Amino acid sequence: MSESECPLCAKSGHRNWVKSLAEIGWPTAYGGTIVKDRNLVNVHSMPSTADTPVLPDRLMAFTFGFAPPLMIEAAIRHGVFDALDKGAKTVDALGVETGTSPRGLRIVLNALVGLDVLSKDEAGRYALTEESAAFLVSGNPVFMARFFC
Repeated sequence: MSESECPLCAKSGHRNWVKSLAEIGWPTAYGGTIVKDRNLVNVHSMPSTADTPVLPDRLMAFTFGFAPPLMIEAAIRHGVFDALDKGAKTVDALGVETGTSPRGLRIVLNALVGLDVLSKDEAGRYALTEESAAFLVSGNPVFMARFFC
């Protein structure tokens, strides 16, 4: 689909709005395309004009910014990093050791893997990264919990 065929590109600022959403992963970006209603849509380059309306691009970029510190805080408060300091564990083993629900724990662990704060092997065991081992385990001299909790 070309720019002239795209009904949204006729509206000023469409490209910037799509770019902002893609930057925060909503909708998911794949190279020069985005996924919209399960269809790949090309992201066109559109020159900005003086009459471009005010759009929430900058604000939308902030919408997910609060989540990573909250996920790290939850893991610190429940002793996840300390438990993983003893070695890689499955979500079930971690749930027993930390007293957390496997469903909620799995969500947080996978999010932390996505942030490269934890790693996950093919057997489904979660482990610390060098960064989390150095700064998020409570016994370390440079434990950074005070920044998250």
